[in-house]
Amino acid sequence: MAFFNIYKYQHCFATKENEAYFWHGQTTENDEIFRGWQNAKAIAEEHDGKTLEMCMLDHREELEEAGVIFSTGENGEMKIVYNGTEEETNNFWDVCSHSFAEQACGEVHVIEGTDERRIEDENEEYYVKEVYYENSVWNRKEHETLEHNNDVSCINTVSPVTGEETGEVESFDRQSIAYQDDYGYNW
Repeated sequence: MAFFNIYKYQHCFATKENEAYFWHGQTTENDEIFRGWQNAKAIAEEHDGKTLEMCMLDHREELEEAGVIFSTGENGEMKIVYNGTEEETNNFWDVCSHSFAEQACGEVHVIEGTDERRIEDENEEYYVKEVYYENSVWNRKEHETLEHNNDVSCINTVSPVTGEETGEVESFDRQSIAYQDDYGYNW
């Protein structure tokens, strides 16, 4: 599979003002697990928003021609995968996520999980893998891109359980600093 050309498909990841919903992690409450893009999709739809995956579904035919596979899993959930090597697949999600964040505008929302990632080892014992959240696409690509996106005014945190804003808001003072370079100079 060839390298995914984000410039050709960038329009597939655009949203209207205040429409972008991001997500990462999972939350467990009363033995019910709230995770993944299906939960984020339901919350975004309830608030007239869109997730990256919803944008992809809107452009399904076009993205299928580029090697994106849309299938339904055993549990009835839609799965979106890129038909490439592991490196190409990781790159695909990175560039799509970056493009989605780069084109967001106004108030954006993040459905942020609160659970620690638990991994079962070969002895069937669980341990916490904190690196998981540090290496999430949200932390590596999306959040930083939103911080540098002058069209984004703030990030509102949304509960994955209730679908409502939690009151936690990360605001950006766009008047004083348009851009800060790697040396700390403001432009």
